[in-house]
Amino acid sequence: MKKLLAGKTLRRWAPFVGLILLGVVVFLVLKGTRAQPKKRPPTELGKAVRVLAIADVAVVPRAIGYGIVNAKQQWEMVAQVGGRVIEMSELLAVGKIIPKGTLLLRIDPEDYQLAASQQAATVAGIKAQIAQLTAQEKSAKASLAIEEKSLDLAKRDLDRKRKLFQSGSVSQTEVDGAERSLLTQQKAVQQLRNGLRELPAQRRVLGAQIKERQAGVKGAQLGIQRTEIVAPFDVRIRQLNVEASEVVSPNQVLAVGDGIDVAEVPAQLTLSALRPIFRFRALATGKAPLTAMSTSKVLEQAEVTALVRLTSGEVRGHWEARLDRFGNVDSTTRTISVVVSIDEPFRNAMPGKRPPLLSGMYVEVELRGPSRKGCKAVPRSALHDDQIYLVNTESRLERRPVKVAFRQATFVCLESGVEPGEQVVLTDLVPVVEGMLLDARPDEAAATRLTAAVKGEGDAK
Repeated sequence: MKKLLAGKTLRRWAPFVGLILLGVVVFLVLKGTRAQPKKRPPTELGKAVRVLAIADVAVVPRAIGYGIVNAKQQWEMVAQVGGRVIEMSELLAVGKIIPKGTLLLRIDPEDYQLAASQQAATVAGIKAQIAQLTAQEKSAKASLAIEEKSLDLAKRDLDRKRKLFQSGSVSQTEVDGAERSLLTQQKAVQQLRNGLRELPAQRRVLGAQIKERQAGVKGAQLGIQRTEIVAPFDVRIRQLNVEASEVVSPNQVLAVGDGIDVAEVPAQLTLSALRPIFRFRALATGKAPLTAMSTSKVLEQAEVTALVRLTSGEVRGHWEARLDRFGNVDSTTRTISVVVSIDEPFRNAMPGKRPPLLSGMYVEVELRGPSRKGCKAVPRSALHDDQIYLVNTESRLERRPVKVAFRQATFVCLESGVEPGEQVVLTDLVPVVEGMLLDARPDEAAATRLTAAVKGEGDAK
């Protein structure tokens, strides 16, 4: 039975087995008769890189620093006298701009008015005393004249009685009486003369007292004047420390204000950043001290323009400025303070668009020097230490040392090592293999940015 079943199975699968054997035979035949594939020679593929053609251009050197805005004129409203505040201007408030000469505050002048009246009354009393002395002097002089005549008569009477005593006509008692009368008269004359000698000294004392009291009157009047405080120039109130009816004391700071005509920004910049702008050896190397004479010479000969920018969220603004002076050198950061001035910092202020330039704002200061020719500019990213990567005439990578003339925020000017027309590699190559084949592709966007930067257009950062 098993043999019968096995025979039927073989008959069922016989066609399929034949097909399989036929496929094997065909595969072996094709394999034996196919041609061998042709081998191509190995080819080198160039790495795609962005490149920029070097050009000899004129560059506007720029330097960026940061600083805090200050008003050139600052004013502290200090109470020179004490007392109760009896009047305050409605303009005396933080943020208000007050015209020059505006009465801001009045302190109660009653005490000073009373003191002035008292001093004036004292002066009048002293003048009356001087007038009295003058009358006494006149009377004393008249009395002295009479007494001197009486003294002369007493002398002649004594002389006559002495002669009569010698002739025996009068007694010694009468002579003694005449001498006594003479001494009494001499004493009266001497007293009047002493009194007249004392009068000038008394007059000088009273005169000094008058001057002292008159100074007191002037002091009281000055105190009355100082009870009124007016704006010394056009001022914006930045801080207010007093209220109406408050009692203030001398030397108390009542308010702080800023002038609105000129604002200043002392910006910190490095000496290396200033070197391409000024081109002065003392300023460039930092070896010579920046004296008042040297800095004034720099400012006189420099053709430098300045720009102040404010960027704080959505609030933006810019102001034209002028280079004013150099400040101090920070020995820690090795930076120098460059002070720029902005005229009329409140001009063209528009709410919501351009704010006024207020004290305390943190701003950016940009200095621009005169145009300098002969700059072979390349982006800073293309400089690798003191080398740049070039595409040579055979489209291969060449590493070449260069000398940098000066650096800017986004590019450097090369002094030597490259020639105009050569192509500098902008792509960051990893790894860098000298002589590797490159597929140079000009980067038009980078060229446009570099052109704008060297002309002083757009952002310097």
